[in-house]
Amino acid sequence: MANSYKRQSGKAGGKAEGLYRLERVGCKVPPFMVLDTDVFAMSIDYISQKIQSDWRKPEVERKIDKWLKDLSADFPTLAVRSSAVGEDGKSHAYPGMLDTVLHVKSKAELMEAIQKVAESIWSERLKTYRREKEITEKLLPAVIIQQQIEAAYSGVLFTTYPVYPNELLIHLVKGFGDKLVSGQADPIEVAFDKASGRVLTSAREDSLPGKELLESLFLKASYLEKNQNQALDIEFCIADDEV
Repeated sequence: MANSYKRQSGKAGGKAEGLYRLERVGCKVPPFMVLDTDVFAMSIDYISQKIQSDWRKPEVERKIDKWLKDLSADFPTLAVRSSAVGEDGKSHAYPGMLDTVLHVKSKAELMEAIQKVAESIWSERLKTYRREKEITEKLLPAVIIQQQIEAAYSGVLFTTYPVYPNELLIHLVKGFGDKLVSGQADPIEVAFDKASGRVLTSAREDSLPGKELLESLFLKASYLEKNQNQALDIEFCIADDEV
């Protein structure tokens, strides 16, 4: 099924743009749809720091319902993710500052999750980050609804590790990646030599996915770095022996 996202410059946020680019170059991206900044534009109350509920217009709900129906006969398990305009940008990444809601399994949970994620533009951790970085521009909420993958492993890879630029570094954990992002779990670490593809350091073999999967990650990440002509941080998961 084609992902429900038509590129609208400046309205869908950096994370959605990233998913679009990954999909365009042939990466396996879980189906997603985007509620862009237009959906929330008239509902933002910066004074009360609330997203008023009038974003739930009939046309928005119809769009969501159609996407869900096209995706699955039964209600799928979903992840709801922030893609605020200004997030994951060239100037500021806001790493882990905005909310993600996992394991969404009903329409009621979905609508609540969208509200929560949209309002995370005012989270306390984000306010602290903005003060420390002296950021003054406002964030505009946009939200990704995405099919959740039941991951055996999840992680983040760095196509060029800043400490050792000759290395590609993979951090992964068993199960879902929220434990890694929040710091609740220590990552399993694998480093590749970028030039040769040789594994430089790795954890115990019994804690890792198969060698072929790690090699596939390395090759995909190397290709993406060349394709985008820049170093990248890439979220990934492994499920059913597939990246």
